Amino acid sequence: MKTNTILNEEIMRASPLWSGTRQGRLLSPLLFNIVLELLASAIREKMKKKKKSLLTRHFT
Repeated sequence: MKTNTILNEEIMRASPLWSGTRQGRLLSPLLFNIVLELLASAIREKMKKKKKSLLTRHFT
């Protein structure tokens, strides 16, 4: 099975989809939280850069 991902409004190439842990397993919530934290960190970093960029353009 393959999946396509959209990143920055661009469709990325298809990549294989592997099965992970099943719902209800003890590892599932931990893995979910780890991935969610990585995603949240990336979004926060992107927003910080965007905010700096907007402030720089506005005041120069």
